[in-house]
Amino acid sequence: MGYLARISNTKVGSKFRIFRQARIMNSTVGYNSHLGCEAIVRNTDIGSNTGIAERAIVGVYNRRNKRTVIGDSVMIGTGAIIMEGVRIGSGAWIGANSVVRSNVKRNAVVNGNPAVLVRISNNKTIMG
Repeated sequence: MGYLARISNTKVGSKFRIFRQARIMNSTVGYNSHLGCEAIVRNTDIGSNTGIAERAIVGVYNRRNKRTVIGDSVMIGTGAIIMEGVRIGSGAWIGANSVVRSNVKRNAVVNGNPAVLVRISNNKTIMG
């Protein structure tokens, strides 16, 4: 657990890592996931092996009390914003500084503001 990091009302899996000044509230996190420096997560269910980079904001703008769901093996880039109620499919990649306002399919790569589909990989992993 990093310096000044905060976890409140959250169930975390083993090997969860939270870095400096990150905050997570009212959420669940799977095995081997991490939350980067200064990231903020609220009202979100996060799968296993998922990485949320520094300064990302997930589910914070929650006016409708909908949960945000992030699948397994998802990568969320630096400064990305994922709005409340959005579902991110397993294996998806969210580009840095993207704003995601709608659901993202499995193995999709999205980028931009608002986020648009760049490509979908048929492989189990996008890297490589």
